[in-house]
Amino acid sequence: MHRLLRGLAAAAAASTLALALVPAGASQAAPSAPSRVLEIKPAKLDRGPDAQVPRMSGRTVVDGDRRVQVEGRRPVLLGRSGSAYVVVSRIDGRWTTQRVAPGRPARTLLRGAFPESLLLSDDGAHLVYNQFTTRRKTVVDVRSARTGKLVDGTVFTGYVDVLGMDGGRLVLGGDDIGTRTWNVPAGASRRISPLRGYDVDFAGDRLAVYTGDPYEGGCTRVLRLSRPGTVLWRSCDERVDSFSPQGRRMVTVGILADGLGPNTLWERATRGRLFARYEVAGWFGGVQWENDSDFVVEAAGRKQMALVRCSGGVCDRASALRPTPSY
Repeated sequence: MHRLLRGLAAAAAASTLALALVPAGASQAAPSAPSRVLEIKPAKLDRGPDAQVPRMSGRTVVDGDRRVQVEGRRPVLLGRSGSAYVVVSRIDGRWTTQRVAPGRPARTLLRGAFPESLLLSDDGAHLVYNQFTTRRKTVVDVRSARTGKLVDGTVFTGYVDVLGMDGGRLVLGGDDIGTRTWNVPAGASRRISPLRGYDVDFAGDRLAVYTGDPYEGGCTRVLRLSRPGTVLWRSCDERVDSFSPQGRRMVTVGILADGLGPNTLWERATRGRLFARYEVAGWFGGVQWENDSDFVVEAAGRKQMALVRCSGGVCDRASALRPTPSY
Protein backbone atom coordinates (compact mmCIF):
# COMPACT_ATOMS: atom_id res chain seq x y z
CA MET A 1 0.00 0.00 0.00
CA HIS A 2 1.33 3.45 -0.87
CA ARG A 3 3.34 5.25 1.83
CA LEU A 4 0.78 7.98 2.50
CA LEU A 5 -1.83 5.47 3.66
CA ARG A 6 0.70 3.62 5.81
CA GLY A 7 1.90 6.84 7.42
CA LEU A 8 -1.68 7.94 8.20
CA ALA A 9 -2.92 4.51 9.25
CA ALA A 10 -4.24 5.54 12.65
CA ALA A 11 -6.13 8.58 11.40
CA ALA A 12 -7.29 6.90 8.21
CA ALA A 13 -8.81 3.96 10.05
CA ALA A 14 -10.94 6.43 12.05
CA SER A 15 -11.98 8.92 9.38
CA THR A 16 -10.41 8.97 5.91
CA LEU A 17 -11.30 5.40 5.07
CA ALA A 18 -14.76 5.46 6.62
CA LEU A 19 -14.43 2.06 8.27
CA ALA A 20 -16.62 1.44 11.29
CA LEU A 21 -14.67 0.08 14.26
CA VAL A 22 -16.46 -1.95 16.92
CA PRO A 23 -15.04 -4.28 19.57
CA ALA A 24 -14.99 -7.98 18.78
CA GLY A 25 -13.28 -11.12 19.94
CA ALA A 26 -10.48 -12.52 17.77
CA SER A 27 -10.58 -16.30 17.55
CA GLN A 28 -7.17 -17.99 17.41
CA ALA A 29 -5.34 -14.64 17.62
CA ALA A 30 -2.23 -13.97 19.70
CA PRO A 31 -3.00 -12.23 23.03
CA SER A 32 -1.48 -8.96 21.79
CA ALA A 33 -3.45 -8.95 18.50
CA PRO A 34 -5.90 -6.08 17.86
CA SER A 35 -9.48 -6.93 18.81
CA ARG A 36 -11.58 -5.09 16.22
CA VAL A 37 -13.90 -5.49 13.27
CA LEU A 38 -13.65 -3.21 10.24
CA GLU A 39 -16.86 -2.87 8.27
CA ILE A 40 -16.04 -2.12 4.64
CA LYS A 41 -18.44 0.10 2.73
CA PRO A 42 -16.99 0.38 -0.80
CA ALA A 43 -18.91 3.56 -1.73
CA LYS A 44 -17.47 5.42 1.28
CA LEU A 45 -13.82 4.46 0.88
CA ASP A 46 -11.30 6.98 -0.43
CA ARG A 47 -10.18 6.24 -4.00
CA GLY A 48 -6.62 4.96 -4.09
CA PRO A 49 -4.46 3.82 -7.03
CA ASP A 50 -5.88 1.23 -9.42
CA ALA A 51 -5.25 -2.37 -8.39
CA GLN A 52 -1.78 -3.51 -9.45
CA VAL A 53 -2.86 -7.04 -10.31
CA PRO A 54 -4.05 -8.60 -13.60
CA ARG A 55 -7.83 -8.94 -13.56
CA MET A 56 -10.94 -9.17 -15.72
CA SER A 57 -13.11 -6.12 -16.29
CA GLY A 58 -16.08 -7.43 -18.23
CA ARG A 59 -14.50 -9.13 -21.25
CA THR A 60 -11.21 -7.21 -21.02
CA VAL A 61 -8.00 -8.27 -19.28
CA VAL A 62 -6.69 -5.26 -17.35
CA ASP A 63 -3.07 -5.25 -16.21
CA GLY A 64 -1.71 -1.78 -15.46
CA ASP A 65 -1.88 0.10 -18.77
CA ARG A 66 -2.38 -3.07 -20.82
CA ARG A 67 -5.78 -4.05 -22.16
CA VAL A 68 -6.67 -7.27 -24.00
CA GLN A 69 -10.15 -8.07 -25.32
CA VAL A 70 -11.33 -11.64 -24.75
CA GLU A 71 -13.64 -13.60 -27.02
CA GLY A 72 -16.64 -15.43 -25.60
CA ARG A 73 -18.84 -15.18 -22.51
CA ARG A 74 -18.15 -15.41 -18.76
CA PRO A 75 -14.35 -15.10 -19.10
CA VAL A 76 -12.12 -16.24 -16.24
CA LEU A 77 -8.48 -15.12 -16.00
CA LEU A 78 -6.12 -17.91 -14.90
CA GLY A 79 -3.08 -15.65 -14.84
CA ARG A 80 -0.13 -14.14 -16.65
CA SER A 81 2.09 -16.30 -18.86
CA GLY A 82 5.16 -14.43 -20.02
CA SER A 83 3.87 -11.39 -21.91
CA ALA A 84 0.48 -13.05 -22.49
CA TYR A 85 -2.50 -14.15 -20.39
CA VAL A 86 -4.36 -17.44 -20.11
CA VAL A 87 -8.15 -17.09 -20.00
CA VAL A 88 -11.14 -19.46 -20.10
CA SER A 89 -14.45 -18.39 -21.65
CA ARG A 90 -17.59 -19.84 -23.23
CA ILE A 91 -17.19 -19.90 -27.02
CA ASP A 92 -19.82 -21.59 -29.19
CA GLY A 93 -21.30 -23.26 -26.13
CA ARG A 94 -18.01 -24.79 -24.87
CA TRP A 95 -15.46 -23.70 -22.30
CA THR A 96 -12.37 -22.75 -24.28
CA THR A 97 -8.92 -21.97 -22.87
CA GLN A 98 -6.94 -19.39 -24.82
CA ARG A 99 -3.64 -17.56 -24.67
CA VAL A 100 -4.19 -13.86 -25.41
CA ALA A 101 -1.85 -10.89 -25.72
CA PRO A 102 -2.10 -7.29 -27.01
CA GLY A 103 -1.78 -7.07 -30.81
CA ARG A 104 -1.70 -10.85 -31.35
CA PRO A 105 -4.38 -13.34 -32.38
CA ALA A 106 -5.68 -15.56 -29.59
CA ARG A 107 -4.32 -19.11 -29.50
CA THR A 108 -6.60 -21.93 -28.36
CA LEU A 109 -4.90 -24.21 -25.84
CA LEU A 110 -7.72 -26.51 -24.74
CA ARG A 111 -11.44 -27.08 -25.26
CA GLY A 112 -14.05 -28.48 -22.89
CA ALA A 113 -12.23 -27.87 -19.57
CA PHE A 114 -14.14 -26.05 -16.83
CA PRO A 115 -12.26 -23.13 -15.22
CA GLU A 116 -12.40 -24.88 -11.84
CA SER A 117 -10.45 -27.84 -13.27
CA LEU A 118 -7.56 -25.70 -14.55
CA LEU A 119 -4.54 -24.16 -12.86
CA LEU A 120 -1.69 -22.06 -14.24
CA SER A 121 1.74 -22.75 -12.75
CA ASP A 122 3.39 -20.02 -10.68
CA ASP A 123 5.89 -19.30 -13.45
CA GLY A 124 3.14 -19.22 -16.11
CA ALA A 125 4.84 -21.96 -18.16
CA HIS A 126 2.39 -24.82 -17.62
CA LEU A 127 -1.35 -25.39 -17.63
CA VAL A 128 -2.58 -28.18 -15.33
CA TYR A 129 -5.89 -29.93 -16.04
CA ASN A 130 -7.43 -32.40 -13.59
CA GLN A 131 -10.38 -34.61 -14.57
CA PHE A 132 -12.41 -36.81 -12.21
CA THR A 133 -13.51 -40.16 -13.61
CA THR A 134 -16.50 -42.34 -12.71
CA ARG A 135 -14.18 -44.92 -11.16
CA ARG A 136 -12.93 -42.64 -8.37
CA LYS A 137 -9.79 -41.76 -10.24
CA THR A 138 -8.30 -38.39 -11.15
CA VAL A 139 -6.41 -37.84 -14.38
CA VAL A 140 -3.91 -34.97 -14.13
CA ASP A 141 -2.46 -33.55 -17.35
CA VAL A 142 0.36 -31.02 -17.56
CA ARG A 143 0.35 -28.96 -20.75
CA SER A 144 2.40 -26.16 -22.21
CA ALA A 145 0.78 -22.79 -21.46
CA ARG A 146 2.26 -21.53 -24.74
CA THR A 147 1.01 -24.21 -27.16
CA GLY A 148 -1.41 -26.41 -25.19
CA LYS A 149 0.69 -29.46 -26.05
CA LEU A 150 0.61 -32.32 -23.51
CA VAL A 151 3.84 -32.51 -21.51
CA ASP A 152 2.94 -35.39 -19.18
CA GLY A 153 0.01 -37.00 -17.42
CA THR A 154 -0.71 -39.40 -14.60
CA VAL A 155 -3.63 -40.99 -12.72
CA PHE A 156 -4.27 -40.81 -8.97
CA THR A 157 -6.66 -42.84 -6.82
CA GLY A 158 -9.66 -40.92 -5.50
CA TYR A 159 -10.67 -37.32 -6.08
CA VAL A 160 -7.54 -35.20 -6.15
CA ASP A 161 -7.13 -31.42 -6.32
CA VAL A 162 -4.07 -29.75 -7.80
CA LEU A 163 -3.00 -27.13 -5.25
CA GLY A 164 -0.20 -25.53 -7.23
CA MET A 165 2.76 -25.98 -9.55
CA ASP A 166 6.19 -24.38 -9.39
CA GLY A 167 8.71 -25.21 -12.08
CA GLY A 168 8.29 -28.94 -12.65
CA ARG A 169 6.85 -29.74 -9.21
CA LEU A 170 3.15 -30.12 -8.42
CA VAL A 171 1.51 -30.39 -5.01
CA LEU A 172 -1.77 -32.33 -4.87
CA GLY A 173 -4.26 -33.07 -2.10
CA GLY A 174 -7.07 -35.57 -1.62
CA ASP A 175 -8.75 -37.76 0.97
CA ASP A 176 -7.14 -40.91 -0.45
CA ILE A 177 -3.64 -39.54 -1.08
CA GLY A 178 -3.23 -36.98 1.72
CA THR A 179 -0.73 -34.49 0.27
CA ARG A 180 1.65 -35.57 -2.50
CA THR A 181 4.25 -33.94 -4.68
CA TRP A 182 4.76 -34.88 -8.31
CA ASN A 183 8.08 -34.08 -9.95
CA VAL A 184 7.14 -34.02 -13.63
CA PRO A 185 10.67 -34.07 -15.18
CA ALA A 186 11.72 -36.96 -12.93
CA GLY A 187 8.40 -38.79 -13.24
CA ALA A 188 8.35 -39.31 -9.47
CA SER A 189 5.54 -38.86 -6.95
CA ARG A 190 5.70 -39.14 -3.16
CA ARG A 191 3.45 -38.49 -0.18
CA ILE A 192 4.63 -35.70 2.12
CA SER A 193 1.73 -35.73 4.60
CA PRO A 194 -1.15 -38.06 5.47
CA LEU A 195 -3.36 -34.97 5.88
CA ARG A 196 -5.29 -33.58 2.92
CA GLY A 197 -3.67 -30.43 1.55
CA TYR A 198 -5.87 -27.67 0.16
CA ASP A 199 -3.55 -24.66 -0.43
CA VAL A 200 0.15 -24.14 -1.04
CA ASP A 201 2.66 -21.30 -1.36
CA PHE A 202 5.99 -22.42 -2.83
CA ALA A 203 7.94 -19.19 -2.36
CA GLY A 204 6.79 -18.85 1.24
CA ASP A 205 7.24 -22.57 2.06
CA ARG A 206 3.65 -22.87 3.28
CA LEU A 207 1.10 -25.70 3.09
CA ALA A 208 -2.48 -25.64 4.41
CA VAL A 209 -4.11 -28.97 5.30
CA TYR A 210 -7.29 -30.33 6.86
CA THR A 211 -7.07 -32.74 9.78
CA GLY A 212 -10.39 -34.24 8.62
CA ASP A 213 -13.64 -33.31 6.92
CA PRO A 214 -14.44 -29.81 8.25
CA TYR A 215 -18.16 -30.64 8.09
CA GLU A 216 -17.47 -33.41 10.60
CA GLY A 217 -15.20 -31.53 13.00
CA GLY A 218 -12.00 -31.40 10.95
CA CYS A 219 -9.67 -28.47 11.59
CA THR A 220 -7.04 -26.66 9.54
CA ARG A 221 -3.29 -26.43 10.00
CA VAL A 222 -0.62 -24.33 8.33
CA LEU A 223 2.63 -26.29 7.88
CA ARG A 224 6.02 -25.73 6.32
CA LEU A 225 5.98 -27.27 2.85
CA SER A 226 9.60 -28.36 3.22
CA ARG A 227 8.94 -29.81 6.70
CA PRO A 228 5.27 -30.79 6.92
CA GLY A 229 5.74 -31.93 10.50
CA THR A 230 6.21 -28.29 11.57
CA VAL A 231 2.88 -26.69 12.51
CA LEU A 232 2.84 -22.87 12.27
CA TRP A 233 -0.86 -22.26 13.03
CA ARG A 234 -4.03 -24.21 13.64
CA SER A 235 -7.73 -23.38 13.80
CA CYS A 236 -11.04 -25.18 13.89
CA ASP A 237 -12.95 -22.01 12.96
CA GLU A 238 -11.04 -20.63 9.95
CA ARG A 239 -9.35 -21.90 6.80
CA VAL A 240 -6.71 -20.32 4.58
CA ASP A 241 -8.12 -18.49 1.57
CA SER A 242 -4.82 -17.10 0.24
CA PHE A 243 -1.15 -16.86 1.23
CA SER A 244 0.86 -13.71 0.46
CA PRO A 245 3.63 -14.14 -2.17
CA GLN A 246 6.40 -14.78 0.36
CA GLY A 247 4.15 -16.54 2.86
CA ARG A 248 4.45 -13.98 5.65
CA ARG A 249 0.73 -13.26 5.75
CA MET A 250 -2.50 -15.01 4.88
CA VAL A 251 -6.16 -14.18 4.50
CA THR A 252 -8.51 -16.65 6.13
CA VAL A 253 -12.27 -17.22 5.98
CA GLY A 254 -14.75 -19.23 8.00
CA ILE A 255 -13.89 -22.91 7.71
CA LEU A 256 -17.35 -23.71 6.28
CA ALA A 257 -17.70 -20.53 4.16
CA ASP A 258 -19.48 -21.26 0.88
CA GLY A 259 -21.78 -19.70 -1.70
CA LEU A 260 -21.06 -16.45 -3.57
CA GLY A 261 -18.28 -15.65 -1.11
CA PRO A 262 -17.71 -15.05 2.60
CA ASN A 263 -18.77 -11.83 4.31
CA THR A 264 -15.86 -11.95 6.77
CA LEU A 265 -12.09 -12.06 6.19
CA TRP A 266 -9.25 -12.31 8.70
CA GLU A 267 -5.78 -10.97 7.84
CA ARG A 268 -3.14 -12.84 9.81
CA ALA A 269 0.54 -13.61 10.01
CA THR A 270 1.06 -17.24 9.06
CA ARG A 271 1.80 -18.02 12.71
CA GLY A 272 -1.65 -16.70 13.59
CA ARG A 273 -1.15 -13.11 14.76
CA LEU A 274 -4.28 -11.14 13.84
CA PHE A 275 -3.79 -7.88 11.92
CA ALA A 276 -7.44 -7.14 11.20
CA ARG A 277 -10.88 -8.61 10.63
CA TYR A 278 -12.93 -7.27 7.73
CA GLU A 279 -16.70 -7.51 7.20
CA VAL A 280 -18.95 -6.47 4.32
CA ALA A 281 -22.74 -6.42 3.94
CA GLY A 282 -22.66 -8.64 0.84
CA TRP A 283 -19.68 -10.84 0.05
CA PHE A 284 -15.97 -10.86 -0.69
CA GLY A 285 -14.56 -12.30 -3.91
CA GLY A 286 -11.13 -13.80 -4.56
CA VAL A 287 -8.04 -12.35 -2.88
CA GLN A 288 -5.01 -11.23 -4.91
CA TRP A 289 -1.77 -9.84 -3.46
CA GLU A 290 0.01 -6.76 -4.83
CA ASN A 291 3.01 -7.52 -2.58
CA ASP A 292 3.65 -9.39 0.65
CA SER A 293 1.51 -7.08 2.78
CA ASP A 294 -1.17 -5.52 0.54
CA PHE A 295 -4.05 -7.56 -0.83
CA VAL A 296 -6.86 -6.65 -3.21
CA VAL A 297 -10.31 -8.19 -2.93
CA GLU A 298 -13.68 -7.65 -4.55
CA ALA A 299 -16.04 -6.30 -1.89
CA ALA A 300 -19.79 -6.28 -2.54
CA GLY A 301 -21.88 -3.94 -0.42
CA ARG A 302 -25.66 -3.79 -0.36
CA LYS A 303 -25.88 -1.56 -3.45
CA GLN A 304 -22.36 -1.05 -4.81
CA MET A 305 -19.18 -3.06 -5.12
CA ALA A 306 -15.54 -2.45 -6.03
CA LEU A 307 -12.03 -3.78 -5.66
CA VAL A 308 -10.67 -2.82 -2.26
CA ARG A 309 -7.01 -2.73 -1.20
CA CYS A 310 -6.27 -3.57 2.45
CA SER A 311 -3.26 -4.02 4.70
CA GLY A 312 -3.13 -4.19 8.48
CA GLY A 313 -6.59 -2.71 8.95
CA VAL A 314 -6.19 0.16 6.46
CA CYS A 315 -8.17 0.08 3.20
CA ASP A 316 -8.86 2.18 0.14
CA ARG A 317 -10.83 1.64 -3.06
CA ALA A 318 -8.78 0.25 -5.98
CA SER A 319 -11.38 0.42 -8.78
CA ALA A 320 -14.48 2.25 -9.92
CA LEU A 321 -17.77 1.48 -8.23
CA ARG A 322 -20.37 -0.63 -9.97
CA PRO A 323 -23.81 -1.93 -8.96
CA THR A 324 -23.95 -5.05 -6.82
CA PRO A 325 -25.78 -7.70 -8.87
CA SER A 326 -28.82 -9.43 -7.39
CA TYR A 327 -28.70 -13.20 -7.80
